[in-house]
Amino acid sequence: MDITFLIDASGSVGTANFNIEKEFVRNVLRELNFEFRAICAVVIAYSDLAEIAVTFDQSSNFKNFDKALDLIKYVGRTSRIDKALCKANSVIFNYKRGMRRNVAKIIVLVTDGRQSSAPDALPLREAAFSLRRKGIGVLAVGVGEGIDMTELKEITSSHSLVTRVRTFDQLLAATKQVSEKVCEMAGKSFNLSLSSF
Repeated sequence: MDITFLIDASGSVGTANFNIEKEFVRNVLRELNFEFRAICAVVIAYSDLAEIAVTFDQSSNFKNFDKALDLIKYVGRTSRIDKALCKANSVIFNYKRGMRRNVAKIIVLVTDGRQSSAPDALPLREAAFSLRRKGIGVLAVGVGEGIDMTELKEITSSHSLVTRVRTFDQLLAATKQVSEKVCEMAGKSFNLSLSSF
């Protein structure tokens, strides 16, 4: 499985909650038995920009991944979910850049709000469709009261692929639920990726 986490580094999150997001990533990978399965993981932190913070190369083992995850800095500023989705599509999930064939491909988006408006913003439905067309499964985790369920449905294609929690503290408690959705989606994503050739 190739799994990419898009974690929210926008101004509404704050440093403490950003660190909880990182712990959530760790917990999901532990739940998926990261060290004992053929899983490669990437982390993209997004605010007004989307930066690849942990690469597939750094996820060859959990120790390397954990170190790279620790180094991700909180940024603040706006919330450009479209840039995170586009970065995943063009850079991460790209065969020319090392995307593996014949493995399930999953995105887990974490957000505490909604897309910031901007003249160059790409509609989220369009950004996410480009990924799903490649057979990439997209899940979302919305935290707090500021999320937009319509947006998250546009990104994932279904309310059933959205996990909603009230606070960042509850995000960690949702680890098992999200991990189960990842496993379920992985089977679907794998079949879709095979049919795309």
